[in-house]
Amino acid sequence: MDRRASRAASNRRNRQQLGVEELPLRDTRSLTEVKADVLEDREDVVSLQQLAKQTSEDSFARTQRMLKMTEETRQVAVATAEQLENQTGQLEKMDKDMNDIQVLVERSEKTVDKMIRPWYARVPGRGKLSKKDKEDKTKKNRKQKGSIEEIVDEEPKEQPTTSELTEAGENVEEMRDDLLGDMPSDGGGIRDQKPPRPRAKPRRTGPNAELLDELDKVRYCALVRTWNECHANP
Repeated sequence: MDRRASRAASNRRNRQQLGVEELPLRDTRSLTEVKADVLEDREDVVSLQQLAKQTSEDSFARTQRMLKMTEETRQVAVATAEQLENQTGQLEKMDKDMNDIQVLVERSEKTVDKMIRPWYARVPGRGKLSKKDKEDKTKKNRKQKGSIEEIVDEEPKEQPTTSELTEAGENVEEMRDDLLGDMPSDGGGIRDQKPPRPRAKPRRTGPNAELLDELDKVRYCALVRTWNECHANP
């Protein structure tokens, strides 16, 4: 008995030194509360584990959705870039085709202009009317149309006198000299004068227009050659 009492006393002292309250071994109410607290703590731990698992799954699902959206965005960007590059190539090709068409149109216009215009109208300085000729042509057209004002405003031409008519027949040599120029004694002609130019004709149309223009050119060359021969050998 003494040993048991001494042992219990030593245990109490040890508990007091450690700060542990003495719990009666046969207190069933305290044990039930402890068990309930332990069970509650276990339920809290389980709920926390489930919450952590759910949060992890949600985060993983969100990450997967973001990765999927990023991949779709990348694919759309790549497709858009390829489409823009294709459209740029098509626009460049269309621009080149338009330039080629413009060149062909200009060439066609030149060819058509060359076909419909007579050859002497294409030569620089030929086939053009002076200002006086244009005015005379305008007056003539108005007169043909029956413009009363033009007929009234037109100045009457002076009639030559009888003496002038007789002098014209006597001065044939002077008129010939004025027309052909002075002739040297050795027979050589002075070629200061130019051959007559062909009068402007209306533009030809049709499949044989070019051939007719060439015939006019040959005829004009023959006229020039004849003119030169007449001046060289009067």
